[in-house]
Amino acid sequence: MSITFTFQVVFSFLFRVLLAISALVLLLQLSHVAVNQGVADLNALAAKMRLEQWKSRALLPNQTTWELAWNRMQTAMRLDANNPDHHETIARLLQWRLQGGDGRDGAIKEKRQQALIHLRQAVSLRPTWPYGWVNLALAKYRLDQRDDELYRAMANAITTGPEERSIQMAVAKMSLSLWNKAPKDLKSLLRGNMELVFAANRGEEIVIFAKNNAEESNLRSICPHIGKTKSGKNYCGS
Repeated sequence: MSITFTFQVVFSFLFRVLLAISALVLLLQLSHVAVNQGVADLNALAAKMRLEQWKSRALLPNQTTWELAWNRMQTAMRLDANNPDHHETIARLLQWRLQGGDGRDGAIKEKRQQALIHLRQAVSLRPTWPYGWVNLALAKYRLDQRDDELYRAMANAITTGPEERSIQMAVAKMSLSLWNKAPKDLKSLLRGNMELVFAANRGEEIVIFAKNNAEESNLRSICPHIGKTKSGKNYCGS
């Protein structure tokens, strides 16, 4: 057996060993990621169940209960920080806590800003998800932040979720107070969205919302665009 042949055999063996080690390392890394994501999802699920429980029972969580859910989400974020669902859930927790009577102005402002940060991160990680955009729009609308970011979030909510009825309704309600201030290109989208709501015979909910929020004059100005629908005729013809 020649020296050259022996060298080739050894080299081939070592190369296969290195490939096997590399594959094993990669497998271990992937397994570690999968385990982390699984544990993160379990913690996030526990927090979401708390949120749904509060929502279904119209409960305001106490500090201890809220912190249990919050700690669950901190664990989820530590293990899987690039999951947009986790960012949205954290934003919901922060917003829900504001309803729980944290009366310190500084604390309220801080939580609202934290929620916005997570909602922005969520749409950055998943820009085609319409509910991420409408959640961001609603958060800014409630903070009375009427700016380009709000308009962009509303536009993206409409364009990424044109068939989502809950998004149509949320955007329609927001658009009432923004009708005279919205940019021209956005107003075209808002008009089309409002027409869809009234065409689906859901205009009564918009009318009630407008009356309860002193937006009836703005709704009247939209009548030329909704008057051809059945529910639009019922309202605009009255």
